[in-house]
Amino acid sequence: MVSDERYVMHDMLRALGYLITISSIGVPAGLRAATEDAFRRPSADHSAFVTVEPKSIQPLIAQLGNDQYLLRRHAELRLIEIGAEAFDLLQEAANHADLEIATRAKYVLHRIRIEWARPDDSAEVQLIMQRYGDLSPAERRQRIQQLAALSDDQGVGGLSRIARYDSSPILSRNAALAILRLPALSRDQSARRVAILDKEIGPSHRAAVDWIRAHFEQLPDPKSFDKGWNGLISEELKLLEEEAGQNDAEIVFGLLKYYLKHCSRADSGESTIVPLMQMVNLSLREGVSLRNALVFAISWSMDNQQWDALSQLEENFADEIKQNRLLLYFLAVASGKQGDHERAESAAEMAFTIDLDDAAQRLEIAETIAELGRHDWAEREWRRLIDLLSPTESLYARRSLATLCLHDRGEDEEAARLLAESLDAIKNDPKLKDRFKSNDGRKWLGQYEAEQAYFLACHAESLGEYQQQRKHLDAAIRSNPENPDVLIAMYRAKNADEAYRKSTIARIKKSSKKLENEIRQNPDIPHNYNHWAWLISNTEGDYEKSVAYSLRSLTVKPEDPRRLGMVARCYYDLRSLDLVPESPSCLDTLGRCYFASGDLENAIKYQRKAVERHPHLMVMRRQLDLFERDLAAKKQK
Repeated sequence: MVSDERYVMHDMLRALGYLITISSIGVPAGLRAATEDAFRRPSADHSAFVTVEPKSIQPLIAQLGNDQYLLRRHAELRLIEIGAEAFDLLQEAANHADLEIATRAKYVLHRIRIEWARPDDSAEVQLIMQRYGDLSPAERRQRIQQLAALSDDQGVGGLSRIARYDSSPILSRNAALAILRLPALSRDQSARRVAILDKEIGPSHRAAVDWIRAHFEQLPDPKSFDKGWNGLISEELKLLEEEAGQNDAEIVFGLLKYYLKHCSRADSGESTIVPLMQMVNLSLREGVSLRNALVFAISWSMDNQQWDALSQLEENFADEIKQNRLLLYFLAVASGKQGDHERAESAAEMAFTIDLDDAAQRLEIAETIAELGRHDWAEREWRRLIDLLSPTESLYARRSLATLCLHDRGEDEEAARLLAESLDAIKNDPKLKDRFKSNDGRKWLGQYEAEQAYFLACHAESLGEYQQQRKHLDAAIRSNPENPDVLIAMYRAKNADEAYRKSTIARIKKSSKKLENEIRQNPDIPHNYNHWAWLISNTEGDYEKSVAYSLRSLTVKPEDPRRLGMVARCYYDLRSLDLVPESPSCLDTLGRCYFASGDLENAIKYQRKAVERHPHLMVMRRQLDLFERDLAAKKQK
């Protein structure tokens, strides 16, 4: 296709022939004068809306395909003058079967000036939307993100305008997705949002506008949410396959995620199967492994209790699941969540007996099972690794077994022994010892030494040997001054004198300050928020801030997938981090933070969630028991 300038010049040259014989064509004098004047004068700014009925616009669009040049040109100029009011019909005409009409409609669309910033927009929106039409696609995408981030629905009008008028179908869809992702509002606030949208999108039937309209039409009745969406998404998938440049996979992923999220809220049952399978198939098309796609699909089905969808997945991918240890374990966990414990144990046994020579894969599977709350099955895998590997090679398995099983059951002496065997093997091997001479190496080794000493301190406390406990805690804090569990144990140490207490409080303040610096430098790491909140809520400090940081740990999504667990990495592969199930350890921290701040109802609410996800962790159950006892005592007063 020729550029706009060459396109106009080409038609102007063609017009010379028409102008020479103008009298024989029979064009009215007024039209001739208007056309000649249009060639002479510069194009005007057609940013203002001109109220014109659609029935007046349709003939002009039809005239774009007229055999006579001057009539075509007159139609172009008139449509450009009408401006935004003609936009929707021109969008439809851009796909007209008549190539002449389609080509000229696209040209007119490019020439129309849209009033991107409006007088009734807030100052922030006007600044963001300034010269929007002149920006590059990348800059426009940034403006969409800025509008979506504004508070109090300030950006809704601008986003609606982009969805309706941006010439890029991809950016139009991005703006619509941003609206679909806006947080839910009260009924009155939602009504105001709908009024803004209704004013902005008008009668347009662009795909992006249809999404917005469908979303708000169905909000009053969540149970009917699935009506129409399968058709809309199928159209987007078809467009992705057939018309490059009209759509991209990120948009379709976003639409599918939006649909899945609302399906789970609407309890729409069987309707979830279709979008979930579409998500899997799109993932495979985009190069995601079948295993990761199925981990996502099964995990999401479990988390949202979409058992019909899960049964369909199991039926569709029966062979793949039976041959994969990880997927079999997922099926086992799902069966357990449905109450079929016999089937769960059978599937877990089948998974355990499948040969797997790769120790790293076995460890990853064990960690993932633990992440799903089945520490009993994970313990079996960790013990197999300890039997197969040397003390140094099995260090990670030993640490997980010690922390998540033995320490949780109060078997701290055995936990310390497991780590000591690995640490002694490293220290007694000159080659291995040499690897830990660097600062990073010493810090890494110090973390394990601190944990081993901490387990010994816990064992001493259980025996009532408090002086021995403090000795081990001192050793632990020398090895790793940032370990929150060690600092908490020091803070709670019995029979400690005032000097020890003051020293411990100073350590806690220093550690919390260091963590806050890390949060400022790396705000996308959930662990740091959780670490700070856990430390403060179990000792002393700003308990309200601990709640805020804990809530933040549940929402922030790290940019680096290496910081994610196995399940979250699969969600990452499917561009679905916003659907990741809440972390049980972070929920556990949040429960503690609410407890520290005096909000017992919320403390119990979130602690129960943590226990539901990790029913085999006794430490979480003990904390829930404490919260419930305190609430009962409070009610009796």
